[in-house]
Amino acid sequence: MRFIVGFSKKTHFFARAIMWFTKSRFSHCYIVQEGEQGKYVLEANSRGVNLQTYDVFLADHAIVEEEYQVEHDLDEMSEAWHRICTHRLNRPYSYMQIIGDAFVIMMQAIFKVSLPNPFSQRKADVCSELVLAWLRRAKITGFESLVAATVSPEDLNKIIKGDEQFTLLE
Repeated sequence: MRFIVGFSKKTHFFARAIMWFTKSRFSHCYIVQEGEQGKYVLEANSRGVNLQTYDVFLADHAIVEEEYQVEHDLDEMSEAWHRICTHRLNRPYSYMQIIGDAFVIMMQAIFKVSLPNPFSQRKADVCSELVLAWLRRAKITGFESLVAATVSPEDLNKIIKGDEQFTLLE
């Protein structure tokens, strides 16, 4: 079994807005568990937090940009996967958090003021918040400084691509 953290994009307006506000080439991130039973994607998207096969994920017009195999303790990653699935599956998507992220980015750009996300929701997730929760639950180091309420796919990618715990898949 192996675990993969992936980054993708879509071409619809909402995805383009996320990439523009975060100055990223990604609008989405996700976790893949690959084993004997197949390849499954855990993600937070417009339908909420869900688990689906990799083929269904790709059929939903995902354009995969980068995927990294995680080199870490398999037991810790598996435990984190099961805990996240148990506690977060079927949670709603946090549209308000995305609006709050845009507000925070605009305030920083215009007024040079750092604010917490005013619309963070405890019982809803966005993709990067879900991936960050899994990384932390799996005890993968390097992500301690990120704030869950404002983390973006680009924030995660910047750490992952320079970390020896992650191997870029071709």
